[in-house]
Amino acid sequence: ANRRQLKAARPGAGGGGGGGAVESVDWGQIAAQIPASRAVGDEVKRAELFNLIDPEKKNYATLPELDRGLSAALGLPRGFSVEPACRRAFTASRAANPNTRARVGQDFVSRSEFRVLLEDLQRVLEILQVLDGIALDDDHKLTFEEFKNWQEALEGWGLPKFNPEGEFRSILRGSGSKIYLAELASWALDKKLLQDGNPDPL
Repeated sequence: ANRRQLKAARPGAGGGGGGGAVESVDWGQIAAQIPASRAVGDEVKRAELFNLIDPEKKNYATLPELDRGLSAALGLPRGFSVEPACRRAFTASRAANPNTRARVGQDFVSRSEFRVLLEDLQRVLEILQVLDGIALDDDHKLTFEEFKNWQEALEGWGLPKFNPEGEFRSILRGSGSKIYLAELASWALDKKLLQDGNPDPL
């Protein structure tokens, strides 16, 4: 299989009862669709994309609006949410543009901040290429054991050695027992940037 593809196993795939299909997601191809550069062509595509997310022409968007709009525009697989990745990108864009925060509020991303958010989201999706071969159910989440099994691969990719129990708890939100794949990608990117001496890529 192409190492740039992540195999998301539907329930019942790989033997036994349900006979569910296995969906291959080319995260590199999805990331390449994101118009995050400063090139004129990407500027036009970015404006069109923001118009789809913000049809009322408010010139800002909330996190749920970004999640819904980007998921639809990028053709992400059923059950996969970009909200964790958007949340990270949302925070990064706020830090990179503190003046906008005062104009439109803490919980919105303006049209002018949109490129920064897309750039960060693109990096997060590219991380998913590294996580090739993770078998997931429809919820696109990982248990602690699945996370622990990928420790060696993640460290081999360039992350510093880490304590899986502590890091899993730091990624985990609420009282659940699984983490979203996009949350894992966001965490891995933060760790890698810090390891490279560039904690703020924006």
